[in-house]
Amino acid sequence: MAFYTTTVETALSPAEAFAYMADVTNFATWDPGVKRSVLVQGLGQGVGAAYELTLNTPGAMVMRYE
Repeated sequence: MAFYTTTVETALSPAEAFAYMADVTNFATWDPGVKRSVLVQGLGQGVGAAYELTLNTPGAMVMRYE
């Protein structure tokens, strides 16, 4: 399993920052390796949710996050 860590200065509260980073549909706004992220199963974050991430690579490979 991948593990990422970084530090970014923000005006958001810790709760707001966590909610933003935890929302997989925001990946394309902060990860240059992700072109698009779409919820494809479930109602959003949590058990049963699945997302398809289109990577910013030749051929636009798609990864599924569950």
